[in-house]
Amino acid sequence: MKSDLKYLLALSQIQGLGPVTLKKVLDFFINPKTCFEASYQEYIKIGLADITVKKIFAEKDKLDPDKLIDELINDNINIVSIYDNDYPQLLKDIYDPPFILYYKGNINILNNINLAVVGSRDISDYAKQVMPSLLKDVAKNNINIISGLAYGVDTLAHKISLRYKGPTTAILGSGLSNIYPSSNLKLVDDIINNNGLILSEFYPKAKPLPKNFVRRNRLISGLSNVTLIIEATLKSGALITTKYALEQGKDILCLPGNIVYENSKGTNMLIQQGAKLITSSDDILDSLKEYYY
Repeated sequence: MKSDLKYLLALSQIQGLGPVTLKKVLDFFINPKTCFEASYQEYIKIGLADITVKKIFAEKDKLDPDKLIDELINDNINIVSIYDNDYPQLLKDIYDPPFILYYKGNINILNNINLAVVGSRDISDYAKQVMPSLLKDVAKNNINIISGLAYGVDTLAHKISLRYKGPTTAILGSGLSNIYPSSNLKLVDDIINNNGLILSEFYPKAKPLPKNFVRRNRLISGLSNVTLIIEATLKSGALITTKYALEQGKDILCLPGNIVYENSKGTNMLIQQGAKLITSSDDILDSLKEYYY
């Protein structure tokens, strides 16, 4: 691991250093090692409030960068920083990209064409029926299906990709040592053992807090070329992913549904607002053809 990486890892654990403040601090000190070893007086020069600097140092003094790295090695967890060449370029291009990504598996599949597939946790029989026919050829064309490992649509999307020997990436709203939902532990192992990827921006011990899943959604869309919404209620988290995708300039595909079903109201609304209606795998592949090179 690069020498600066352990310092960036330690800095990312400091409660007083959110993404915006951390970027400001790193821009000032040039590199993570200098940033971690800087004095209290040097931090004051940045223009941070005295109370903020006190909080940072109270946290920083408790941290041992080498110990943090050792914990990751012992748990077989890899990390990549935004300063590394193998950090995903698509993610570098979004607003507020994570400084560090934690992962298990094959991170190189993010260099494939990537399709985000999201939808309701309370999956309908309709979605169960049509998803295999929609995603079979996607998987067979080596397109990386990205989803969030949640119940319902996410879980089925990962399983379909594995069934047809395609690559798949699960992006977590928790740490890699705290898989949620725990019922998908076997699925996680299957993904890793079949050349897939499990990825999180959260430290391995992080709990699956509601706010984490909102942040996670921006990575699902950010790492993808196109986002496919299978089904969604009007209050579905899938619509949050859609919002991020639109902000990131990504195309939105939607499966139409019965107008009386709650699970179809979100997708039907998005189609009315300009999302592309899809009814076959050919529609999906056609939407991805511009990314072939």
